[in-house]
Amino acid sequence: MTASNANDRMLSKDDAEIVMAMIARGDRVHDIAALFGVGESFVDEVKHGSYAAVVAAQTDFLPPMGPPGIKGRQLRFFAEELLRHLNSYGGEQIGAAKVMLMVAIQQYDKHET
Repeated sequence: MTASNANDRMLSKDDAEIVMAMIARGDRVHDIAALFGVGESFVDEVKHGSYAAVVAAQTDFLPPMGPPGIKGRQLRFFAEELLRHLNSYGGEQIGAAKVMLMVAIQQYDKHET
């Protein structure tokens, strides 16, 4: 493992494999760095092979493309709405709450470029 930012955040080999696959997919370096909470220099280390010998993870294990901060805020909004819905309407509205949660997850999983 290596430390690439001022906070000395350490990432696993599995994380580096995900980083490599995201690079190969064409994700933006700053989006990858933000997802893992590291500086862009870590992503560059993985990209240029100075981190370790890393094989890219399978693409079906990758997070969706796009900036994670926006996605997190959107997911937080939907979760808050879902909680308000559950608290306001009780048990009879569980089906509607499930639909809201499914929409939130689908929105999070959409690729954004």
